[in-house]
Amino acid sequence: MPIFHKNKSKCRMDVLYLALLWSPSALCLKIASKQLPPFTLLSICMGISSIVMLAACYYTKASLPKITPKLLINGFLLGTLCNGLPFTLQTLASPHIDSICLGLINSIIPIVTFIGCYLLFPDSKISLKNLFGLALGIIGTALLLFSGNEFSSSFPTHTLGVVLAVLSSSFYGFGLIYANSLNLNNNIIFPTMHISSTLIYLLPLAYFLESGIQMPELLPQTIASIVVLALPATSLAFIYYYKILENSNAVTLSTVNYILPIFKVILGVLILGEAINLNFAMSSVLIIIGVFLIT
Repeated sequence: MPIFHKNKSKCRMDVLYLALLWSPSALCLKIASKQLPPFTLLSICMGISSIVMLAACYYTKASLPKITPKLLINGFLLGTLCNGLPFTLQTLASPHIDSICLGLINSIIPIVTFIGCYLLFPDSKISLKNLFGLALGIIGTALLLFSGNEFSSSFPTHTLGVVLAVLSSSFYGFGLIYANSLNLNNNIIFPTMHISSTLIYLLPLAYFLESGIQMPELLPQTIASIVVLALPATSLAFIYYYKILENSNAVTLSTVNYILPIFKVILGVLILGEAINLNFAMSSVLIIIGVFLIT
C-alpha cells in the first residue's frame, strides 16, 4: 500500500475545511473543562453529535451496510482510536497546558502516521529527507516538554499535560492508518457509527468515576463550547474526514495539521490571552519543518 496519494490537490479544499472545523476544539475543551469533568463533558458532546448524525442518516436516507461482527468491531475501534481516546486524553491534558500548546502537539500526527505506515507497510521507501524531518519533529516535541513555567516537582503538571497530548496525537495517527486500511466509502454511516460507539464506555466512565453525570448551571461560554465541540468539531469534521479518506489516504489527511497549529495559536492568543515563549516558538518551528519534510 503506498503511503502517498498521487493527486493531493483534489483534497486540499477539504483539508482546509477540516482544519477550520477542528481549530476551535482545543480552545473549547479549555473553556468547558473548567465547569465539567472530562468524561461528563465528552459524554455530552458525543451524545449530541450522535443524535445529530443519526438524524442526518435518516434525512439523507443513507443505506445501511450489512451488519456483521466485523463491521461493529471496526466501528468500535475507529471510534476509540480516532475519537474516544484522543478526545479523552486532550480533555485530561487541557487543564495543564495552554490551548496553543495542545494545538501544536496535534501537528506531530503526520509524524506518527508516517512512522506507523513505514512500520506496517515495509515496502514503503524512506528517504534521508524523511529521516531528517522525523528527527526534527522528535527534537521539537522534546523541547516542548520544557516550554512551561510550572516546575513544582520532578514531574511537573505541564509535562504531564504534554505527555497526555502526545499520547492523544499518537492514538489519532494510528487511527488514521487503521481507517485508511478499511477502504471506507460512506460519508455518513461510518462517522455515525464511530462517534456513537464512544458512548459505550464514556457514559459508564462518567457515571462511576465522576459520581454520575452531574449538570451544574452552565455558563454561556461553556454551552457555546459544548455546541462547537459536538457539531462542527465532531459531526461535520468527521464527515469531511471520511470524504478525504475516500479520495486520498492517511498521510494526506494528516497534513491538516500543517494548518491547525496556526489557527489554534491565533484563537488561544486572541480569546484566552495565552502567551508564546521562546521554547514554544522554537519547538513550533522544528515540528512544522519536520512535518513538511516527512510529508
